Amino acid sequence: MSSNRSLATDPEWDVIVVGAGPAGSLCAEHLAGRGHRILLLERDHRPGACANCTGIIGEEAFEVFDLPRGLVVNTISDVVFRGPYRREVTFEGGRPLAHIVRRFEFDAALAERAEQAGAELRTGVRVAGGSRSPHGVEVDGVTDKRTETFRGRAIVLAVGYHLAILRSFDMDGPREFVQGVQLLCRAKDLHQTEVYVGSKWAPGSFGWAVPLDQGWAKIGLTTSGKARQHLDAILASEHLAHRLDLSDARVRLSPIPVGAPGRTHDDRVLVVGEAAGQVKTTSNGGIYYSMLGAREAAATLDAALRRDDLSAAALSSYETAWRGLLEPELQAGQQLREAFDTISDAKLAALMWIGGMESLMDLIRNRADFDWHRPLLDELSGHRVVGQFLKMGTRRAAEA
Repeated sequence: MSSNRSLATDPEWDVIVVGAGPAGSLCAEHLAGRGHRILLLERDHRPGACANCTGIIGEEAFEVFDLPRGLVVNTISDVVFRGPYRREVTFEGGRPLAHIVRRFEFDAALAERAEQAGAELRTGVRVAGGSRSPHGVEVDGVTDKRTETFRGRAIVLAVGYHLAILRSFDMDGPREFVQGVQLLCRAKDLHQTEVYVGSKWAPGSFGWAVPLDQGWAKIGLTTSGKARQHLDAILASEHLAHRLDLSDARVRLSPIPVGAPGRTHDDRVLVVGEAAGQVKTTSNGGIYYSMLGAREAAATLDAALRRDDLSAAALSSYETAWRGLLEPELQAGQQLREAFDTISDAKLAALMWIGGMESLMDLIRNRADFDWHRPLLDELSGHRVVGQFLKMGTRRAAEA
């Protein structure tokens, strides 16, 4: 236990959810909808206000969680890949692959759904840490005016990269982080999503230029280091420099958790979303996977609350459920990232040329899925050249 401080034997809340991002709000909505007393705490005065996210969500997520389509500002069906030696490949999906939302609108809508289900939302509350006892959990929430103590039977930590909160409950954070950097700017003649790969732009990863609506776009990348330097290279590229107005652009940089911690549950505690490593290892996108994790967390907590058993053993089904669903994808994606870490620009350009061949493009078009990449990677592993590339990542993962 992280503290011996005594707690009330009859806490005011069944579950305190810390973080009103997609994972926290969805978990709060599902639990409140099942009749539980839910408190949802958000450090910002408006959910999603500080999210450094492109806001790309696959079509499947809209269907599974009945997400509000009125928030969509653009849809991705085709993607232009730009690589070393001016190599360029256009992927034409032939169907909507994903949609783009503004995160502050999206997060606000999910938080409102949680409220409508019966959860109480408190914004502008910073939770620095908390404690547990045999009777419940306790957190201190700091606002602009005062500090208030909240007590519950259990807690859900949907806190992203804020590791101090996790540690106060003796929970580990993600194993490592990458840097995400992005800016919002005016753009002209940017009609398709563009992806930038290669050592100059995004070594071991990729950059992007994503058109929104009304002439706005988001330009960014993820990388293990020197993120701002690589962003400047993308902005100065011959493909983008003449199309962007950076006069009012503001660069935002933030860490992105990669790799799930050893455990995401304990007595009275569940960790969900980015804090649990529920992030695609291929693209570092976390919205849908975080919501899937939150759904499993809500189901586990609902059953545990009804049995009045919030022990680690009772909550372990959450760990089993989300890892069984997502870990095969996370492992396959990690192997792909390991391969990208070793590939030279010359080999990457050659791989793009092969990928642009119609026979391989047809295979990719038929098997591509925005959220589930392993089936396509398994199919590509049988290709004579692409398969050798993917095996590079498998070998590196085995050696790590």
